[in-house]
Amino acid sequence: MKNQSILISGAGIAGPALAYWLHEYSFRPTVVERAPGPRSGGHAVDIRGTAREVAARMDIVARVRAAGTGARGMAFVDSAGKRVATMGTDVFGHSGGPVAELSIRRTDLARILYDTTGDAVEYVFGDAITAVEQDGDGVRVRFEQGASREFDLLVGADGVRSTVRQLIFGPEERYLRDLGSYMSLFTAPTEMEYDGWRLMYTVPAGGGRPGRTAACYPQLEPGTALTGFFLRSAPLPDIRSDTDAQRRIVIDAFEDDGWLVPEMLAAIWDAPDFYFDRTVQVDMDVWSRDRTVLLGDAGYCASPMSGIGTSLALVGAYILAGELATAGGDHTRAYPAYEQKMRLFVHRAQEFARRAGDGGLMPESHRQLRLRNQAIRMLRFLPKRLVRRGMEKVADTVQLDEYRRGKAMRASTFLWFDGHAEEAADHYTGLFADSAILERQRDADGRVTTVVFELAGQRYIAYNGGPQFTFSGAISLYLECDTQEEVDTAWAALTEGGQEGPGGSLTDRFGVTWQIVPNILGELLAEAEPEAAQRILTAVHGMTRIDIQALVDARDDKQPESPSHA
Repeated sequence: MKNQSILISGAGIAGPALAYWLHEYSFRPTVVERAPGPRSGGHAVDIRGTAREVAARMDIVARVRAAGTGARGMAFVDSAGKRVATMGTDVFGHSGGPVAELSIRRTDLARILYDTTGDAVEYVFGDAITAVEQDGDGVRVRFEQGASREFDLLVGADGVRSTVRQLIFGPEERYLRDLGSYMSLFTAPTEMEYDGWRLMYTVPAGGGRPGRTAACYPQLEPGTALTGFFLRSAPLPDIRSDTDAQRRIVIDAFEDDGWLVPEMLAAIWDAPDFYFDRTVQVDMDVWSRDRTVLLGDAGYCASPMSGIGTSLALVGAYILAGELATAGGDHTRAYPAYEQKMRLFVHRAQEFARRAGDGGLMPESHRQLRLRNQAIRMLRFLPKRLVRRGMEKVADTVQLDEYRRGKAMRASTFLWFDGHAEEAADHYTGLFADSAILERQRDADGRVTTVVFELAGQRYIAYNGGPQFTFSGAISLYLECDTQEEVDTAWAALTEGGQEGPGGSLTDRFGVTWQIVPNILGELLAEAEPEAAQRILTAVHGMTRIDIQALVDARDDKQPESPSHA
């Protein structure tokens, strides 16, 4: 395999995640980071949608949950601290809301990723790239502190203000799309007790000052809180190197505001982790040039306020490493494939961030503020599928490929047929989206013996083994459906030539048992009181094809107007 030595600039989220996967595929990654070591503290980030699957494949979900913030949601307060509107995590599902179920401080996630890779990956802390030369043979890199070194490939995972991007692609002004506001974060002392709620105090524009929000997130450590300040503003002169000027901007915008703002501002001068920056997107036509490629915020930041950046980084790292492995290290094949598979996700994330704007945190008037609060209060009364449609759909854009990890084991469902393997595989893949025949294996006479196929991203092997074994109802394929139409369509296609069974089960014409189950069944059972749950289960057991309306009627103890599917 070519191009095995790969330098990654940045030890935040994207860099260590990429290092993990590159090591899995037998590359030799090195991570360089300007900070003297893994950082502590920091703001919360969310792992959403497909990124949850990436975390599961890295086997870090348990550690993420253990170190998680335990966030219950976001609450908006008035100047007296009274909660006027709340958004709980239960309203939006695990990936749909402003606070996701898997929420963790950024530095805690970075530490988990570092600990997962630290023994196998070379980390160089306290140094940074200053110059890059690349040609057909490799990449020569100069550093601020260490001696120059040569690598096969270079990855810029060094954030919105990426040095690698500037060295390879040119000034950042070409690629930054301004989103019209500033944000500041820092840790401050607090007497508030941690209860899992992120508190937000919003002041509409007026009196020559912009719309703005001050936020307080009490931390797990007693007496500490992460504070946030968000304000709309035209771009100011470049003050990135003047942190005192940045602090004064925050103070001038928020001084004399109510709630906890005076106490929060009082801590700004002593905060060791003070952060201040413009909200921007990174918009690039291509993410690679020669042997260098960009990953995460360096190449496609959606917005520091979008809530999707960590997920973009984790999914991007998985795909980039997987494509390099698939291409045998050939970056000329891997880089375009990585970009092609990530582009739609990035487009949707950036579009969502632009459309959602500042999330109502910087209203232009008192009327806008009232409308925002009213809309938030209405959320819990709307159908959950409608509420979760935005961010959750974006976060689930990518369907992960199964990249091979050297000689690592791989589990697939093996189906033993008596001469009908190809017919069954063709039939199944014709029924479901994201399904395909991957491989047909033939014997010396040209007869198909084995078919490898995917159904909705899951891998199966159909084998013509003969009459020795037959299928049993003890093992079935479980199909989850969102709507009654999906249930009915799948049921009709699979029962043709087969046999209906109780409670959403059926046996198709090849003898394979299926369970066709609407997702709402689990939601109804989870939310129902014990007596209502028992009525729902009794209704299910009395059906063949499951009728969603009949489930709702059973929960509400209503007699159906017409017989259910029985």
